[in-house]
Amino acid sequence: MAATAAAVALLASTPATAEPIGEPIEVELPAPLPGLPDPPDPPLLALPDPDLLTLGVPAQHPWMLFDADELAALRRRILDAPPGSVVARAWSRLLAVVDDPALLDRDSYLAGLQDLTSRRWGRDDLALVGFVWQITGDDTYLQRARQLLQYAVAISPDYGAPIEPGVDEFYIQRAHRLNGFAIAYDLLYQGLEQLERLQLQAIVTLLGAQHFGHATTSWWGTLSSGSNIGGNNAAALGTAGLALWHDQPDARLWVLRAEQLVRSYADEGFDPEGAGIEGVLYGNYGLRIPTFLGHALTRAGHPGLLEAAGLARHQEWFAYEVLPGGGAVNPINDARYFEINPSYTTWSAAFGHDPALSRWLFDNVTLRIGPETNVGELLPTLLWYEPSDPAFDPSSRLRLAEDFADRGLVHVRSGWGPDALMASFEARQSDWGEGVHLNQDIGQFTLYSDGAKLITDSRYANWLSEVTSGDFESARSSESEAHNLVIADGRGQDFLGKGDLVAFASTATVGRAGSVDIAAADSRLAWLLLQPRRADRGFLHVRSVPVPGAGTVTPDYVVIADRFAQGGPSHAHTSFLHTDWRNTATVDPTDPGRVRIESGEVPGAGLTIDVHAAEPITTAVGSFTPADAQDWERLGLDGRRTSPRIEISSTGASYEALTVLAPTGPGEVAPPVRRVAADGGIADVVEVAPATTDTVLLATGDGPVSAEGITTDAWFASVRRGPDGIGHVAVVAGTYVDV
Repeated sequence: MAATAAAVALLASTPATAEPIGEPIEVELPAPLPGLPDPPDPPLLALPDPDLLTLGVPAQHPWMLFDADELAALRRRILDAPPGSVVARAWSRLLAVVDDPALLDRDSYLAGLQDLTSRRWGRDDLALVGFVWQITGDDTYLQRARQLLQYAVAISPDYGAPIEPGVDEFYIQRAHRLNGFAIAYDLLYQGLEQLERLQLQAIVTLLGAQHFGHATTSWWGTLSSGSNIGGNNAAALGTAGLALWHDQPDARLWVLRAEQLVRSYADEGFDPEGAGIEGVLYGNYGLRIPTFLGHALTRAGHPGLLEAAGLARHQEWFAYEVLPGGGAVNPINDARYFEINPSYTTWSAAFGHDPALSRWLFDNVTLRIGPETNVGELLPTLLWYEPSDPAFDPSSRLRLAEDFADRGLVHVRSGWGPDALMASFEARQSDWGEGVHLNQDIGQFTLYSDGAKLITDSRYANWLSEVTSGDFESARSSESEAHNLVIADGRGQDFLGKGDLVAFASTATVGRAGSVDIAAADSRLAWLLLQPRRADRGFLHVRSVPVPGAGTVTPDYVVIADRFAQGGPSHAHTSFLHTDWRNTATVDPTDPGRVRIESGEVPGAGLTIDVHAAEPITTAVGSFTPADAQDWERLGLDGRRTSPRIEISSTGASYEALTVLAPTGPGEVAPPVRRVAADGGIADVVEVAPATTDTVLLATGDGPVSAEGITTDAWFASVRRGPDGIGHVAVVAGTYVDV
């Protein structure tokens, strides 16, 4: 049999049974000039929309979240919510906040302003009390709002907003405070006396004017439009402008600039297929304040901001980031297992283009992250939450493998259920101009299966913040040694580096799992200077499929193919594989290429690893302690935990290896892997079923590779053969396969 391909091809045995494939990604990355970095991507800035200057903003308050005509229905929704429902629980939580005596305690208020992690003081306190007043009609809450307003008025010169610029918290705190004051102005307008109204208007005016200056001079308003900091700050300027539309002459310009920057964030901060450039934590957090702005603009007759550019498919990408079984997300690229801001998802559950998917996301992520009392952000939940259909399955909308080509990210999975397999492959193609949350992790992967965390990420680190504050030990959690990568001579990738997802294809379609997914990344530009001569990594996921006539299925497994050559005669290479802190890793004392991971989270689950390298290797189980402790705190644990790290070492001019990773559930056995002789490279045979084998080939040179009666000019290939002939052929960058 002969087959041809451009970047990637997947074929079945005959045209009659051929599986559909996606459009291959053509190889685009040219060879870097030796010793020179790739220039930073220029910032992308959308054109301003002049129609906003004549927007029909209502003159009667409140209107930004709801208006007087909608108030009766909103009261019924909240006050008549069934006991124990999400809305009823959120209302109880909100009452507990605004009825807390500490809310009106001046010392507590002042202390709260010094706490940069506070989500209440000086940020949402006025808005929350104003919302309760609107829902209950109880003037007791109006009086509390008046008292809180006087606290804010008395704090000069900036009403509690940070005065000294910092790396990020200066802008972040100002954004949330400005947005909170703007919403409070809308909610409390009718209840305040004229002097009080002028006082609150003066707060929003001063902070808004300062923010407008930042929007034209700060880094998030000029150098980078892809950061969550820019998304939230720009949106806060917009909500302030909408609140003061009829009171402040400059308000229209604020809204014009804000909408321009948020639309730019939707384009620069997100892949066209919805993936957040800064990862799942910040890809959701960056939409917190834009959700309020987009909702208000829609009510004023200017819809579409919350589905602009990459936001149109944001929820689909978010679903791919959810770990099997829900309750946690994939923590690559400065994310955490147990942190998600749900504001945009809550809004999408009511108004998005796929409400059913957003409702599933809220119920399977937000409600299951953190304490049992978690009900999301209080105002969005009370306004927009809708329960999901218990029978909903994301696979009814989404195929089981997807690439986010501009982001440089691949997700594959066998499903969304608790025992499913999920793997991710990171070839991030963005640079600092598209976001500040980047790790030195080009080419890394993660793997989860059977409820266990098997190959893991170091999670949140924030390299830029740690380095600028002098905490170089914490910064290590962003660097290459904290990820599942190959490095030479201990030299990791650079913060401003980038990669290229040069290939992806899958036989999966919506409603049909398919049999194989394949991708490849070029990581050379992850180093700014003295880039490797070659830094290829292939990623293969072979799916579980029924064995004809046998009444069994083949196992799911993943293969990582490495071709790394720094250049020069000899280098000390290390390949890192990290696993969960509860797991144990053991190296076969007779074979350094055989490693077994046993899950300490799911009894009986584990991972069998086979490493076939072109040069001799040694393998040790070391350790790594990620810097961020928040995930462990959410599990009720005190302090950080150290994770096992498998360290595979080899010395030579290059590092070429096939790594087969076979997850096993309780009572399962990994498929045997045979390392076989090959011409022009290395090869493995995976015995997936009686008389059924997969041959995996990796070329170590520039010519063809041959093994087990298979010859191809692809540098990475997989061929399944069984009693009925060829099952699949998957290749990267080849023009033929002869079997």
